[in-house]
Amino acid sequence: MLNNLYKATVALGITALLFGCKTAEKYPLMDGSTENVDWRQVEPIDTIPRNNEAVRFKITGQFLQTPNIMRRDPSDVIKVDDTYYVWYTKITSEAVGYPEGWGGTVWYATSKDGHKWTEQAEAIPRGPKGSWQGYGTYTPNVVEFNGKYYLGYTAMPDPFIRKSSQAQIGIAVADSPNGPWQKVSDQPSIAVGESTQQIDSFLVDDTVFVVNNDLVYLYYKGFPKWKDETGKNMRNKVHSTFMTFATADTPAGPYKKHNQPLLRAHEIIAWKAAEDKINSMSIGWGKFLLYESENGIDFFAKSPLKLDDDNFGLRAAGFYRKDLTGNHKPARPNWGVCMANGGLARFEIIWPNN
Repeated sequence: MLNNLYKATVALGITALLFGCKTAEKYPLMDGSTENVDWRQVEPIDTIPRNNEAVRFKITGQFLQTPNIMRRDPSDVIKVDDTYYVWYTKITSEAVGYPEGWGGTVWYATSKDGHKWTEQAEAIPRGPKGSWQGYGTYTPNVVEFNGKYYLGYTAMPDPFIRKSSQAQIGIAVADSPNGPWQKVSDQPSIAVGESTQQIDSFLVDDTVFVVNNDLVYLYYKGFPKWKDETGKNMRNKVHSTFMTFATADTPAGPYKKHNQPLLRAHEIIAWKAAEDKINSMSIGWGKFLLYESENGIDFFAKSPLKLDDDNFGLRAAGFYRKDLTGNHKPARPNWGVCMANGGLARFEIIWPNN
């Protein structure tokens, strides 16, 4: 397994040499700034798709919708025995920041058919008051590995200040998808970067697991920080987020962060499409595209994406992924779950013939 981590590190270095990936010294600064990066100028890859036949999405049902309660940011879906599982953020209207998920906690629901869902219980509570996860836990995702289940989740510190609080990623483990869940550490598994030149220096979010060649890839969203006139860390003004990744031998970590922007995206989606082939999609703050990679690092734009209903946004989508359980065989997803009207919705994926 350590050899796989070495391979990923070497591949990353070769990528930087062959494709001219930007280093910290090359990111363009804002006019008049000595350290704040103009992230609008950073485009990691060519976003012109290689074909024009779109992957389509069709909403087929909505569920778990309750007044004054927001259920949002669903995980990928897994199936264990005869039951489907999805995890999500749940937040009530009296919480600061509602309907955003920062002050919520992670809950889960189950289904026998993938259409009718029943909410079960809270899975990941917030941490102790005053801690890095004391305000909320949200945007979960899941993977099964060697008979155990792992949830990655984002956490917001207490006290919470919207413009300056920095979110980080934790990991929890259980013997069953029904829990109980035990946090693997009282410290973040993926912490924010320190420099304004790092793409994950303000927050890390949106965990997605892919297991490939016995190596765990944890893809996540990096949101860079901004230094104000007093030197305080702030949410970046130009609203740029990027998919990046870390690797480990097991989902519990420890993780090696690779600090490379893979593509511009706000809602992270990735899956194992074939042996040594990872696919991804960007559906927010970036191009609405399907991406593909032969090594999980170097992506190219393959196809555009299209919603059958232009009035319905595909927000915070998670896919039903067979590659997340068992022996992690690659599989193309055909349906998933997204946000809808304060709750969740099921959508179908209609693939073109390419």
